[in-house]
Amino acid sequence: MRVAGTILLVLACAGSAQDRPEPGPVDDLVDLVRTCSSGRESCDRDGGLVVIAYEAMTYQVHRPDRTGRMQEADAELGPRRGGVVLEVRSSSRPYGGPMELPQWLRGPYYDTHCSEVKEGDTYSFVRARFGADFPADVRERILDRVGAVHGPPSAVRVGLVARAEQARFGQDGPLALKVALRNGLARPIRFLTFATEPSDSNGETLSVDLVDIYRDGELRNLYLARPELKIPRTISGPASLPVAAGGELVVRLDARKWAITGGWTPGDYAVTVRLRNIDVDGKVTLAVLSDPVRFVVE
Repeated sequence: MRVAGTILLVLACAGSAQDRPEPGPVDDLVDLVRTCSSGRESCDRDGGLVVIAYEAMTYQVHRPDRTGRMQEADAELGPRRGGVVLEVRSSSRPYGGPMELPQWLRGPYYDTHCSEVKEGDTYSFVRARFGADFPADVRERILDRVGAVHGPPSAVRVGLVARAEQARFGQDGPLALKVALRNGLARPIRFLTFATEPSDSNGETLSVDLVDIYRDGELRNLYLARPELKIPRTISGPASLPVAAGGELVVRLDARKWAITGGWTPGDYAVTVRLRNIDVDGKVTLAVLSDPVRFVVE
């Protein structure tokens, strides 16, 4: 039964013999995903693009343009923690875009590996997105098949260290967090913000996200909404603050400004902070995540 199911899946994915990209990695990738999906994967085809997905959902992803400004969110199919999404685009010509292949791309929700496989006269450009809990052995076999660079994305020497100003907070009052952006590069970087201390305008939150907020070990992310910016009309725009080579910039936040499901009720919290709009050289803009910040609301 398993062999028959595999044959039906590949035929449905491949379409007609005239449209099918041959040779190519699609059939092998379907078989690899099936080793952990038990036939629950999907395989969709649109012209030269094949998408193999297991435990996937649609994310709204904000990306900066070349000037560093955040664009409107784009819908992107990505994996849940135990899932995978493989996009294979086949062509008679090699990839001609700006990326060096193969390489890893670090994302806010999952990492993506980009590579190209040439078999016969067919070039297959592959984007492989893996959830954090996708089986490691299957992941490595997929990476082998697409000519990948193994291991996680290369570490960029710009880091974020966040901590709570105290271990325990009362149910009223600010939840004070200290966030240090550390520059390990040999050149200055710049951070876009209206302020670095809590203010009535919420200007310090311009380039800050609390992307994950968990309470008492629950699996559900409690995040609902970010603070509303109330910038006076007399302020023309945010400042681009320099962070010297080897230096750091401190931003202080009140986590209570972020709306969460049920409010900041008593409990043990774990909060992940993200700083974005970090300009490296006028062409590269970074977004950096912290380790979870842990504190108690009493």
